[in-house]
Amino acid sequence: SQKFIRQNSTKQTKHIIPANKILVLYEDSDNYLWIGTEGNGLICLDKSNFTTTIYNRQEDGLANNIINAIEEDDSKNIWVSTNKGLSKLSLNRGESIIKLITIKNYNKTDGLQSNQFSYRSSFKDNTGKMYFGGIEGYNTFYPNQVKDTILTSGVVFTDLKLNYKTVKLNEENAPIKKNISETKEIILQHFQRQFSLTFVGLNYINPDNVYYSYMLTGFDKQWVFTDKQSTISFTQLQAGKYELRVRASDNPNIWGNNYSKLKIIVLPPPWETWWAYLAYSIITILILGSILFYSSKWLMLKNKLAFEKHSKEKEKELYQNKVRFFTDVSHELRTPLTLIIGPLEKLVSDVKLNYKLEKQLEIILRSAKKMHTLINQLLNLRKFEKGHIKLYASKGNIAGFVKETTLPFREMAKQKGISFEYISSQNRIDAWYDRTKMEIVLNNLFSNALKATPSGGNIKVDLSIIEENDAPEASVSFVKITVEDDGKGISPEHIANIFDRFFQHDGNNVGNPLGTGIGLELTMRMVKLHGGSINVKSHKADEKEKGFTIFTILIPLGKKHLNPENIISEYRTSEDSSLYKSELLNSELPDIQKDAGSFDFESLLDENKKKPLMVVVEDNMEVCNFIKSLFVDNYRVKTAYNGRKGLQEIIKLIPDIVISDIMMPEMDGIELCSILKTDKRTCHIPVILLTARTELTFKYEGLETGADDYVQKPFSAKYLIMKVKNLLKQRQLMQGHFYRNSIVKPEELALTPTDEILINKAVQYIEKNINDPKLNVDSLSKELALSRVHFYRKIKSITNLTAVEFIRNIRLKKAAQLLETGTYNIEEVKFMIGINDANYFRTSLKKQFGLNPKDYAKKKSFLYVSN
Repeated sequence: SQKFIRQNSTKQTKHIIPANKILVLYEDSDNYLWIGTEGNGLICLDKSNFTTTIYNRQEDGLANNIINAIEEDDSKNIWVSTNKGLSKLSLNRGESIIKLITIKNYNKTDGLQSNQFSYRSSFKDNTGKMYFGGIEGYNTFYPNQVKDTILTSGVVFTDLKLNYKTVKLNEENAPIKKNISETKEIILQHFQRQFSLTFVGLNYINPDNVYYSYMLTGFDKQWVFTDKQSTISFTQLQAGKYELRVRASDNPNIWGNNYSKLKIIVLPPPWETWWAYLAYSIITILILGSILFYSSKWLMLKNKLAFEKHSKEKEKELYQNKVRFFTDVSHELRTPLTLIIGPLEKLVSDVKLNYKLEKQLEIILRSAKKMHTLINQLLNLRKFEKGHIKLYASKGNIAGFVKETTLPFREMAKQKGISFEYISSQNRIDAWYDRTKMEIVLNNLFSNALKATPSGGNIKVDLSIIEENDAPEASVSFVKITVEDDGKGISPEHIANIFDRFFQHDGNNVGNPLGTGIGLELTMRMVKLHGGSINVKSHKADEKEKGFTIFTILIPLGKKHLNPENIISEYRTSEDSSLYKSELLNSELPDIQKDAGSFDFESLLDENKKKPLMVVVEDNMEVCNFIKSLFVDNYRVKTAYNGRKGLQEIIKLIPDIVISDIMMPEMDGIELCSILKTDKRTCHIPVILLTARTELTFKYEGLETGADDYVQKPFSAKYLIMKVKNLLKQRQLMQGHFYRNSIVKPEELALTPTDEILINKAVQYIEKNINDPKLNVDSLSKELALSRVHFYRKIKSITNLTAVEFIRNIRLKKAAQLLETGTYNIEEVKFMIGINDANYFRTSLKKQFGLNPKDYAKKKSFLYVSN
């Protein structure tokens, strides 16, 4: 091309020479350019298409990658000298491509002057004789007279290692009985599967130039080449028979058929032997046979008892429903009974009738009505089941009746801070209805609305007439009664089941326990008995909208829809009753908050700072107020209507005693008690648990959480008062004994484990620093990781001492102990307990133990001598 082309190795393609250091160039008889490099081997360049072929030590077996000289013999073989000997490349020269057949290497053991040759020191004369110069002279030879003698042979095994240790003959569990070089078979136990074998090739001419390959039949599918590595290792061979074949050659490209072999047998572990599998098979057959035998017997028995089992399941299902029903109703009755028995006891104990007694009579009346309603629900449901319930309808003013029924609920709503609104399109609406059954319907709906509505909410009762044109049935007009509240609402998935028996949902209950789940079913049955219908529409409260629930009742006007046997001519009504007078509607039931003398609890709390502080936690408002009324004269009483609010009040106030119901929303009494008894701020507070459940498991669970006592509903008012009084009196007696005893014994206070740890830690800190006059409440509370306020309340509740009195008490107890020994005089004792003022020491000791220091020491010394 008459121009220079620059090539370097920065671009690795088949057209680029992959080397930058070139030592020698040689053009052979076929115009191939051979390039000898320093470190990159021998490169053959085809000038016709500028492609290259690389021959190196790693891939082709060249003696070395540093090429010093290149020559071509008469047979077109290429000879190159390197720093590690002489290499002969036998080539197959085709029409358009040159291919390598073999590379034969020669070194000093073959007669060369040295393994290292000199740069560009080569020559071929006209007779074909070649000359190659090296560091110790030169070699000359006729290439066609150099015969390639390839030595191939087997090997001799020289060493066997198990777990990296050479096996010695006659050692325990040795897999060979004679030298490994003479062994034809080795037998390995299942724990000897990690082993290695070392061998040597039978090449005595050039032992450093021996290549090895091996094949483990049964494991390897082809020969594995190890280069010149003469050790092979195996790990975790599976049990079985193998044959190891190893061969050697002085040319890595030419291998003969000679090889050495060694049989290797790996024995299976005992659990994988044939007899083990036989045992497994026998055991499996026995198990399957037993299963089949007993399965057949079971199927026979099952078929025999199928009918009886089906019958019993039906009976059991019916029984369980009845048991659950009666249990739920009896549970509902216990709370009203509590409110009947308690006020009655107060009536018996009070001498004269006062305003407070009138309040208790009102509680009795409301509770009696509630109990009466529950009992009626129970009886009516049973009658429906037996088909004995009948409708007795008479004509009456249903507008006045509904208005009358709202009165007690409006009073209860007022106490809860709920707006209760009654609206009627007409003052008088004549309809045919059963007053008793309609009262059950309305009571249930009003009661549910009160439960669902939070304080500050609204309840609306709306009464109107749907004329024939707008009515579901064109020939009949209806009276429409709607009861609407803005509580949390009912979830859409619950709407379909709202009238099912025993169905309960607590999504919209506020401060009230769940009911029995029979009220709405009974309501629906009563409405249908009147030939009417009831439906519900509700929206569950969310972040965007408030919730609401609307129950709508339609009762047909007239009596065409009624059977003659369901109609009675007269029914005693209260249409002219004074209940409809506005004066009574304005006064309704007396408001308990108006009686400042009996129920103004906040003023009592301010006026009676020294009275014991009590927290009552009860979700039923009437029960909570009743308990409050029992103790308000002699205690400071705070109330909470669920466990979570109760916990907040208790931690804030640190009261002297807690009375809590068990079954409450948000947090029950068991959880509340457990938290109080594990918190070092509150674990000293006595806790009395109340419940309507009679099962022993509930009592055990309550006592296990650390409750001090357990009172079952319905309870006696006197009994509860005495329980509280005895708990506080017992605590005071223990505190007095702790105060007067000269020996520090925290266990005398009957502390909880948490309190005992706290008091012991406090006593130990005081005793450790007792000679320090600067020891004070701040350093002690800091040591106990409590704030000064919480520490003060804690110590006061446990010992009835202030924090300062507690430190002084421990100092004086220590002083008394020192005086009793007779070893120290009064002046020494005074300084040993950290008191510098002698008058203060004398006055304090006499106040605590009734004797001054001198008399106390004499008395104790006298008692000691007498004993």
